[in-house]
Amino acid sequence: MYRDTDISQALQKARGNISVAAKALGCSHSTIYRRLQENEVLQEVLDNEREAFIDFAESKLQDLIADGNLTACIFFLKTQARHRGYGGDRIRGPFDPKAEPYSRETFIDSLLKDPILDMKMGDSQPFDSLSITDADDEEE
Repeated sequence: MYRDTDISQALQKARGNISVAAKALGCSHSTIYRRLQENEVLQEVLDNEREAFIDFAESKLQDLIADGNLTACIFFLKTQARHRGYGGDRIRGPFDPKAEPYSRETFIDSLLKDPILDMKMGDSQPFDSLSITDADDEEE
């Protein structure tokens, strides 16, 4: 029988990954799942570890955006700024959700020329050397 403290420590070391925690303890993942259902404190440990890891990943994404990584910027806007019209295959204007959709190239061009983005990210030189291609373009 595994003690709650052992499971808790394994979950913390595994950053909330149940399979990794189970392997470290030498038990099956179903054993940990069962104990999580029986024990609210262990479930809270799991939830806290997963939230902390999400925070860590978000901070890395923010670092990439601040460094001028265009892919990270587009990913963030498509997933976190849908309410402003970003997302999907066609992107709408960031300040007018009723604006006519425009192409990916137009969107990227508007990012490169955005004075607010330049103020937040500093020099926009990381964008100057980017070569933007679509997967469809590469197949032709």
